[in-house]
Amino acid sequence: MLKLEKKKIGSFGDISTFSIRSEKMIGVGEGGVITTNTRSIAEKAKLIASRYAPFRTKKDPYWKKYFCSGEGYNYLMPHLLGAVARAQIEKFDKKILVKKIKIGKLYREIFTQNENYKILQFESKKNKSAYWLNSVYFYNKSPKIVKKLGNFLIKNGIEVRSGFWPLSNMNFFRKKSIVEKKYKVSQELFNNLLILPSNIKLNRKDIIFIKNKIDIFFKKKQNNS
Repeated sequence: MLKLEKKKIGSFGDISTFSIRSEKMIGVGEGGVITTNTRSIAEKAKLIASRYAPFRTKKDPYWKKYFCSGEGYNYLMPHLLGAVARAQIEKFDKKILVKKIKIGKLYREIFTQNENYKILQFESKKNKSAYWLNSVYFYNKSPKIVKKLGNFLIKNGIEVRSGFWPLSNMNFFRKKSIVEKKYKVSQELFNNLLILPSNIKLNRKDIIFIKNKIDIFFKKKQNNS
């Protein structure tokens, strides 16, 4: 289990949340997980997720099963997906996490920093990374060049994606003054960053292939300039 300063991830604050979409560390398709150390919060979350129906145990009268005592939602996980999640949780520490860390360290070994790019994310003495995603930052490159590189990699069978859009770029938050002045760093990161493949089935040969394609792209750009 991952820790930050000796505390398990998911134990901070009153509530922690995790996504379990298909591309996450534990992926079952769609959904999320709530963790808490407070029993009252846990019981309230269960009620909200199950139509706010409090009478669902074998001890309750059958005719009370679908009685709703408040506003709730049908967020219960199907049994099959629950089994998929349980199987991944059981092998997370010794298999999934080990492979993710191995891939993350391979990226940092193979993508040695140069004048064009560097791999982001790092560890300190107080924390360890799960290397869920491996991102590469491109120095002094225009958004147009980074997009061309992304399309070039996709055409060569390498699935990449952008980083997460800054909230200041979303229409319901956006104001020109905010984007250009207050959030310049997040905008630059978004423009100059690509998320590289991070599946646990990757090996050294795959990562070398990805790096070589990126180097070929910049070499062609240099020759054509």
